Amino acid sequence: MEEGTGAWARFGLGGDRPSRQGLGALLDGDTESGIIHPVLGTIVKEARTRARISQRELAIRSRTSQSAISRIEAGLEEPSFDRFAQIMAVMGWKPKLSLEPVAKHDADTARLIEQQGMSPQERLDSGLAWIEFSRDVLGAANRG
Repeated sequence: MEEGTGAWARFGLGGDRPSRQGLGALLDGDTESGIIHPVLGTIVKEARTRARISQRELAIRSRTSQSAISRIEAGLEEPSFDRFAQIMAVMGWKPKLSLEPVAKHDADTARLIEQQGMSPQERLDSGLAWIEFSRDVLGAANRG
C-alpha cells in the first residue's frame, strides 16, 4: 500500500481518508445515539476492509468476540489505546500518534489565550471589529 499524505495518514494508515465518512464528520461524536467516538472504530473497520477479513476473523486473531469488534467499529465502544494497538497489530498495522500545534504563530496563541477570558459578546464584538477593519483595508486598496 502507498503511504498517504493526508489526514488519514496521520493515523498510520496510508492512502485516502476513510471511505465511510470524512474525518471532520467522524470527530463529531453523536452522544444521543450512543456513539462515543467513532474515529478509532472507523480506523479498525477501514484496516479490516483493506485486509479483506471478516469481523469474525479479526475477533479470532484479536482474542475477542465478533460482537466486541462490531461495537468498536460502530462507535458504540471505545477501546483503550493498548487494545486498539493490539487489534491493529494483528492486521499488520502499528498506530502512530502525533501532536500538531493549535495555532500556527505565537501571535495566534496569544490571541487564543486572550479570548479565553472574554465573554461571548466580547468575542463577537471583536470578530465584528476585525470584519469592519478588513473591509476598510480592502476599500482603501481598491481606491488606491
